[in-house]
Amino acid sequence: MKRKSGLSLTLLRVSIGAFFVLLGLYGILPSVEESVFSLIPGYGYGFLEIIFGIVELVCGVIIIISLFTFLSKRVKVVTSLVIFIFWCLRVLIGRIVFRLPYLATFQGFELWLLVLAAEFVIGVALWIFYRNSDL
Repeated sequence: MKRKSGLSLTLLRVSIGAFFVLLGLYGILPSVEESVFSLIPGYGYGFLEIIFGIVELVCGVIIIISLFTFLSKRVKVVTSLVIFIFWCLRVLIGRIVFRLPYLATFQGFELWLLVLAAEFVIGVALWIFYRNSDL
């Protein structure tokens, strides 16, 4: 029996899954070059862009596939925790390690804070998936 929040969590899974698929494609496709690692001036972090792109694509596919297949509770818990940890690492590497040194202006800080807030919202959604074991 579904809880009242069933439709909300389903819509959240669809949107987060689609987000991860698109984010992964942005990281993998060489013509797009819009990932967080391609925006770092003067450094060749293309390998990180491809690695994270593949992982993001796999995460998105897992989230979407979980809508149509039965997964045991243990698999849901482990998978959602791994995706959450991956997202936290991505934010830490992309926003703190690589971007913090480049925030010389207040305008740069505003944009950084805005993107960090959006990534935090995605992290909260992934945390909700983990806590509800509802991947």
